[in-house]
Amino acid sequence: MTKTLIEDKDISFLDEIGTLEVTNEDDGQTLDALEIMKNNGVNAIRLRIRNEPAGGFRKLERTLQMAKQIKALHMHFLLDFHFNHKWAYPEDHSKSKNRVHLGREALNDQVFNYTYYVLSVLKEQGALPDMVQISSEITHGHLWNESKVDGDFGSNDHWDHYMTSVISGVVAAKSIDSAINIRLGDGGELQ
Repeated sequence: MTKTLIEDKDISFLDEIGTLEVTNEDDGQTLDALEIMKNNGVNAIRLRIRNEPAGGFRKLERTLQMAKQIKALHMHFLLDFHFNHKWAYPEDHSKSKNRVHLGREALNDQVFNYTYYVLSVLKEQGALPDMVQISSEITHGHLWNESKVDGDFGSNDHWDHYMTSVISGVVAAKSIDSAINIRLGDGGELQ
């Protein structure tokens, strides 16, 4: 079995940059940014998607366009679901305003339904990711406060909701036949 080293880039902001008058050049030749990356050893691309994106970027329509480009170049594609409207990082996974009133079961249903819907659309368009990441940098949980798992929020009840919420996304992805990657913000750091 041959092992391939993955050399990846997160290009979630590339479509936003593309709205500016930017020229991508490699050795004096104007090329698409993805082509330049591939020509220089990048073989995998990560995209972030949000179901309520601020500013309209990182939504399904734009993700689909970029996913088709990635697949056309035969690059490995990782899709990272962010279940909030803003940047997600270990210190803040607050729910978006449209979710503040939702209970645990409704949140789990939304995670499942949105993951399933996005992957169904991508599959129909021949742009299914090779790997899926259910939420991002989830060391301390996600969709706070119900799924926050540190400090005063580290109860068994919070852990249970955190895991069932993530599993909702995993089950949705697996039902579309995607490989799953869960990334922790502090992955690999031992105390």
